[in-house]
Amino acid sequence: EPAWDEEKRLQIDKIALHRGMRMILWDDDEAGFYMWMRWDWSKNQPELPPEGEKNNQLGWYSNYKQMMQAPLLDTSVPDNQLAQWIDNHTMRVHRFLNHLSQVR
Repeated sequence: EPAWDEEKRLQIDKIALHRGMRMILWDDDEAGFYMWMRWDWSKNQPELPPEGEKNNQLGWYSNYKQMMQAPLLDTSVPDNQLAQWIDNHTMRVHRFLNHLSQVR
């Protein structure tokens, strides 16, 4: 888990939900190493990009699949299993994930 206080985690959760994104964090020392991914919280998996040019914007998993590979992101994992992979291989940032099943 990141070495953040509860208030900072709540702020991240609020921003993530508002933007429809999931923050993925690998390292929180000093500057840190993280990315935002557009996320469908109701399905708990990456959001599908719309048709057209908008999928060139930041945050789409389809773009990350072309740029990243394990150990940062295992793009061979099916979309519906990616949340579990992220939870197991990156820092657990979002407090509300513990209550996601209640939100559905």
